[in-house]
Amino acid sequence: MVGQQMISPQQCQAARALLGWSQADLATRAEVSRATISRFEKGDSLDLADAIAIRRVMESAAVEFLKKGDGESSIRLAPRACSPGYADGRKTN
Repeated sequence: MVGQQMISPQQCQAARALLGWSQADLATRAEVSRATISRFEKGDSLDLADAIAIRRVMESAAVEFLKKGDGESSIRLAPRACSPGYADGRKTN
């Protein structure tokens, strides 16, 4: 992924929890199978196209994937998503 880091299984699980999405919700939105999400979260690798789709759908819902200087990774909701007028990472008014 040019210009982007791959996400980890732990980031995927944390992002889903932050968004209140089930594996099935993420799979539907990313247009991958639920089994793909399940296998990835258990540590299996992803096809590049699936990895890109999963990351993009989470980012479109306002999840930010962060890489700290010490190599640690984390996630957060983008500040705009926490503002009034936003729901599920999208502006509502």
